[in-house]
Amino acid sequence: MMLNIRTAKHLLLAIAVTCLGSAASCNLPDNPTINFEFTGQVLDFDTKQPIEGAYVLAIYEKVDLGFAASASYCIKTHGMFTGKGGDFNFPIDRLDGLSPGRVFAIKADYYYRTFEPVPPAVWKKNNKETYSNRHVYLKKQDPANPEFLGFSTCERPKSREAVDAAINYLQLMLVERKKYSKHKSDSVESFIKQMQSVPHEQTIIQR
Repeated sequence: MMLNIRTAKHLLLAIAVTCLGSAASCNLPDNPTINFEFTGQVLDFDTKQPIEGAYVLAIYEKVDLGFAASASYCIKTHGMFTGKGGDFNFPIDRLDGLSPGRVFAIKADYYYRTFEPVPPAVWKKNNKETYSNRHVYLKKQDPANPEFLGFSTCERPKSREAVDAAINYLQLMLVERKKYSKHKSDSVESFIKQMQSVPHEQTIIQR
């Protein structure tokens, strides 16, 4: 079953909040040793074939738990290009379903179509299976009706270095938007400038 990004995010947030509210229910150890990675493939939406040379962006999020509502937000990003098999892999910071949580991809003449979530029953296992073989789908652009879906910005980055991958992703998107000249690119340029203005990490000099 393939869900759209809004439905997928709501499902992910609901599960993450449940896990954070009761670690035992999601089998979260206090100091887990994570000996596997977040892995998957970028596939063509129509042919289901792997896509080489796609840039994949992983979003690492945290959740604010409020009395009346909860919200997730981005704190850092990682990025990489896929090889012949369309494969990607990213380190996992925490077994909370958000580190990373969302994954996007882009390639020349393609656009991000959807990120396929795993079923709730697999999420509850919270093990290697939960974070493996995740599929991101790209779709060929229709020059007469181009689409640009997916990532916007990283809301609360830890540092300028934490958003380098997001900037790379948006710069690739900007090239695509300018290629299809009917699409305005002001918002993408604004997001890039916003993240480029984030302060760099401070280096502590030992004396």
